[in-house]
Amino acid sequence: MSDYIPGGYIIKAKCIEKSKIASAPPCTRETWNWLLLNANFKDSTGKSGHTVKRGQIFCRYKDILEGLTWFVGFKATTYSTSQMKATMKYLRDELMVTTRKHRQGVMITICNYDKYQTFTNYEQTNEQTNGDTTKHPTQEPDMSDIKEVSEVINVCANEFEKFWNLYDKKIDRKKCFAKWKRLKESDKEEIFKTLPNYLKSNSNKEFRKHPKTYLNNESWNDEIFDPLEEELKNNPHLEPLKLLDKPESLLRIDND
Repeated sequence: MSDYIPGGYIIKAKCIEKSKIASAPPCTRETWNWLLLNANFKDSTGKSGHTVKRGQIFCRYKDILEGLTWFVGFKATTYSTSQMKATMKYLRDELMVTTRKHRQGVMITICNYDKYQTFTNYEQTNEQTNGDTTKHPTQEPDMSDIKEVSEVINVCANEFEKFWNLYDKKIDRKKCFAKWKRLKESDKEEIFKTLPNYLKSNSNKEFRKHPKTYLNNESWNDEIFDPLEEELKNNPHLEPLKLLDKPESLLRIDND
């Protein structure tokens, strides 16, 4: 009879008992375990068409919640959406994962996956080995995942800096950046697409919304009015060049 066990395997280091995740809430610990179990062991192309690399998983948060379902009698129970969001924020803040949102789901990358899922990293190679399997390996850890986290953070910061300078109403930068980090990539693309027209319709920054209000209200989805076009539409007998001589305060559209 064969001892072969189908389905593959993962490695869980004993030192995890000394890490923060060991004392995290149950939802966080179970989510971390689910991610390890479902992450790609080798590169592949998923059903969505996305290339999913080793140590990554492409899914929806709904899939994770369904994967963590348990039964009380005949009733299926799982964690709440707010618990899942808090869990993913914790894992990102602790640099355990990075996430990148797409239309069909989210690409989750487990940081240091290669380091902890490689057998040789658990072998002692120095002469003073004492058999303690919780001791860190002597070889240098793979820094590729840490670099990837750093790159994601840098891209986000650069995108925000571009928005901040374009919008040019510099109030509540810290809160605005916190909001920016939570935006979907599709929202950021839409902001850069529509922002020039919004700024054109509010060339005097005194009359622009506060940037925090702009982001919180998702104002990039609002219809943009050109005050000159509106004035001409309502008063077709006026000459466009004369309108340009009007004080901007008479042409502005109240957007509060």
